[in-house]
Amino acid sequence: MLQRRKEAVDDLQLHVFADNSMQAKCAVAYYRFCYKNGEVGVSLVSSRVRVTSLKRITIPRLELDAARMGINLAATIVEESSVKVQRIVLWTDSLICRHWLTQPSRRYKDYVAHRIVDFQQKVESLEQNGV
Repeated sequence: MLQRRKEAVDDLQLHVFADNSMQAKCAVAYYRFCYKNGEVGVSLVSSRVRVTSLKRITIPRLELDAARMGINLAATIVEESSVKVQRIVLWTDSLICRHWLTQPSRRYKDYVAHRIVDFQQKVESLEQNGV
């Protein structure tokens, strides 16, 4: 995958984009690598798509589910891949979701709190693995 070019990779990052709609949620992961000569390249690694529940769920909660899907995808890639990643970046367009994920889970009701705890545990696990 990264062996196509003869030049050495200076910096390897994993970027994961998470988003949702009322019909589906998705996460897409890319490697972003910088070569020693300054060039930058990207490569699609993996993606996941799930249909959302038929129950009425608010958009911020759906965005939180998509962010959880994104961190799970990132954790799976790091665990299963032999490629050493220096940094993981998770992208979401939801300000509410980003706010929730930086707060203590005890401030929220069960649905949001459980997903915050799950997300934060995955982040801690990735940090312990040196990412």
